[in-house]
Amino acid sequence: MLDLYELEQFVAFAELGTLSRVAEKFHISTPSITRSMQHLEESFGVSLFSRGKNRIELNDTGRFTVEYARKLLADAKQTVDQIQAFDTWRKTIMIRSCAPAPLWKLLPKVNYSATSYQSI
Repeated sequence: MLDLYELEQFVAFAELGTLSRVAEKFHISTPSITRSMQHLEESFGVSLFSRGKNRIELNDTGRFTVEYARKLLADAKQTVDQIQAFDTWRKTIMIRSCAPAPLWKLLPKVNYSATSYQSI
């Protein structure tokens, strides 16, 4: 199963270029980033990096994967935003009136906080 946090780290690696910069950005150790990248490769079942002596970089498959990772992360963010917007919509009360005067008395009663509930 793919981990969105690991995908974020993977995209950050594509942008920053080194594991140490990614570790610094996410405030975790470089070995943790290395394990995350290895886990991603295991999840996909393919190699995403070209490794050399003291050097790691994305291979062609890794660069291809970055674009899909960005799309997945954007879709995940959009999903969370839409669910939060739906929940807010469910909790919204709409009052329509031609004249604002009656609303002056009603709105303070409708707008209540959890600590000071006023019955209408």
